[in-house]
Amino acid sequence: MELFVWRYVVPDPMHYFDAEPYYVLEKCIDSYSSLIWCERFQKPGEFELHLRADTDLLRYLQQSELLITRADTDRAMIPDRVVLTTSTENGNYLKISGMSAEGVMRRRIIPQKMSFMASAYPDAAHVLNYLIQENIGGYWYYHRDSSHGPNTWGAHMWVNVIQKGTDDAGIPAAIDLQPYGQNLGAVIEQVCTARGMGFRLPFDHDTGNLLYEFFIGKDRTISQSENAPVIFSPQFNNLSETDYIYDRSAAATVALAGGEGDGANRKEGSRQRWSREYFGVGMNARSIFVDAKGLSSNTTGINGNAVKYQELLNSTAYDALHNANEMHDFSGKVLPGGQFRYRTDYFLGDTVSVQNDYGINGSAVVSEVTEIVDESGYQVVPTLSEWKEGA
Repeated sequence: MELFVWRYVVPDPMHYFDAEPYYVLEKCIDSYSSLIWCERFQKPGEFELHLRADTDLLRYLQQSELLITRADTDRAMIPDRVVLTTSTENGNYLKISGMSAEGVMRRRIIPQKMSFMASAYPDAAHVLNYLIQENIGGYWYYHRDSSHGPNTWGAHMWVNVIQKGTDDAGIPAAIDLQPYGQNLGAVIEQVCTARGMGFRLPFDHDTGNLLYEFFIGKDRTISQSENAPVIFSPQFNNLSETDYIYDRSAAATVALAGGEGDGANRKEGSRQRWSREYFGVGMNARSIFVDAKGLSSNTTGINGNAVKYQELLNSTAYDALHNANEMHDFSGKVLPGGQFRYRTDYFLGDTVSVQNDYGINGSAVVSEVTEIVDESGYQVVPTLSEWKEGA
C-alpha cells in the first residue's frame, strides 16, 4: 500500500492574499514496517506509521506541514508527532502519527458571539458551514465585504485550500448553539453526535483542496430493499473476533442546566424523558447537571434578534440528555477477502446488520474503520455503534 506525501507551500507569507498557498506532491512511501489507518464518521481519524529511521525524512517532517494520502481513499492524514527510537539491538525506527484532515478544525476557536437558534436554520449543517466559513474556510480568502478583508482580525487564518464541498440531502434538524470561545472542532463533533450525521474533509487530488462536507450514511440492513444489504456474521464467514458492550453507567433521564447567577438567584433550564414509562421512574431515573454559566442572557442571533435565555437553557439541558444514553457497541474484525468490502459495499455512517453466535442480532452504524498493515498481512476492523437490537 503506497502512501503519498504532500507538502503545504506558502509562497510569500507577507503577501498571503496575493500568492496563493498550495499542496505539492513530493514523496511516495512504499516501504514501512506497519501502518494503522483509522477513519471515523463523526470525529477525526488517526494514523500511525512505523518505518526505518532516515535523517532526511526526520528533518523533512520537522520542517513541513504535510498531508499523507492513499490512492484508494479520499481521506488524508496530517503528521503531527514523530518519535525516533534508536537501538543497537533492534535498529533505528521512526514512529509518525497524527489525526486525519478533519482534525484541522481543532486548530480554531470560535470568536463569534451570536447565538444560533434551531428555529432560524433549515438543518444543522447550515450553522456548522457558517462557523467553518468564518474561521478557517477559504471563502473569505477570495471574497471581500466590509467585515471580511485582508486587514481584519483573523484574516490570515482563512485557508484557501479548504473549500466547501457538497452536503448530503436530508441532513437532520438544526440545533441551538451559543459557541463563543469554544473549539470549532469540538463543536462540530458535538453537533454531529447529537444529530447523527457525519463530517469529512476529503482531499481532491486534482485541485489540491480539502472539501468540507456533512453527510449521512445509507441503510444497508436486511430490513430494507433500496440498497444491497450488508451483514456481518460468522455465518457469512466475514466476521472473526467480536466485542459487544452494553453500558448504562452514563445514561440519564433528567437534565438540569444551571445558567447565570448564584445561589437562589441562579437561572436554570431542565428537560426529562420517560417520566411516565417503566425505564424513567424510581430506580430507573438518573439525573445529571450541566454547568451553563457560560451562556449569556444578553445575546442576539445572527439576524440581530434577541434570544430567549430560558429557551437556550432548556435546549442545553435537552442536548445533554440526548447524549446521555445507554451504550451498545459492537466491534469485530472483518476477515480479509470476505463478501463485503469497506469503500465498496459499505462506508462510514452506513447502517448494517450484525449477527453473532450469542443471539446478538440487530443493526448498527459504522462509526469507525481501522485498517492495519503489518508483517502478518492486512486487516479491517470496523467499530459499530448506535446499536439497535432486532432491527
